[in-house]
Amino acid sequence: MKAVEEAIAAARPIASGELPADFEIELHGTGVGGAIMGFDRAADRLFIDDDLCNPIIDVGVKAVRADRCVIFVRASDRTPEPPEKIFGSRDGPFNVVLPVKVAVLD
Repeated sequence: MKAVEEAIAAARPIASGELPADFEIELHGTGVGGAIMGFDRAADRLFIDDDLCNPIIDVGVKAVRADRCVIFVRASDRTPEPPEKIFGSRDGPFNVVLPVKVAVLD
């Protein structure tokens, strides 16, 4: 959730204003090609189980609707690793990417 909040904050200057705090995930990787889903479903796909998770996950604002942001999330195709290895060496697997532009939908 922290990475999503950071992505929304980073996109504000590019979007020229406030962005809604509510969001939906557009997930790429993990066998999914751009499916729209909620946070919990995306987390279930990214964190495989208690012992493994995707080591690199890109997160960024792709678009904005009147009431929510569309958050682009892409899991790398690298071999899953134990969470303690990923979270022990850095602030988790998340990499906030800055958008060049933010599309306005609706």
